Amino acid sequence: MSAACYAKARAGKIPNFTGIDSPYEPPTQPDLHLRADHEEVSVLAEQVLAWLEARD
Repeated sequence: MSAACYAKARAGKIPNFTGIDSPYEPPTQPDLHLRADHEEVSVLAEQVLAWLEARD
């Protein structure tokens, strides 16, 4: 999201904007769960690619 979108949401021009006036609701059963606080970006990228390849 761009800073402009957040500014518009804070000004009330974009209703139900997640993180501004609508709470973030994490998925109950995500297809992929990445732990960015525990892994390097390169490892996360490999996990995403492996997940995408497995979907084919």
